[in-house]
Amino acid sequence: MTLTRIGQDHWAEQGDRIERAREWVGLIQEELGDALGELLGRTYSRTAISNLEAGARPIKVDELRALAYVLNQSEDWLDVEPGATFNAAAQANRVMPGYRDSTPKVWDNHSPLGLLTHPLPLAAA
Repeated sequence: MTLTRIGQDHWAEQGDRIERAREWVGLIQEELGDALGELLGRTYSRTAISNLEAGARPIKVDELRALAYVLNQSEDWLDVEPGATFNAAAQANRVMPGYRDSTPKVWDNHSPLGLLTHPLPLAAA
């Protein structure tokens, strides 16, 4: 098996886990895209989320962290690390619209994304 093929298999497994976690917490692809967009400051359409779930491309580190936060799963589980387990008690962490524009930025190594805003405004699930 070539390194590229191993990578594609890994991406596909990551995508399966993203889809499983998204469905578990009751989000549709558009809602997940909106939350990622708020957290990362980029647009994530339904098609972009579909491509992530299909394993069409590698997931960037900041995307993995944001996905783990929104889907309330560990980065290790989403990244297909051995021994990592699915969080069956997960509920979605919902990000309020306008969060990137309304909250001052601070460096926080303990925040879900490393560099985020503090406090993180979230709506109850």
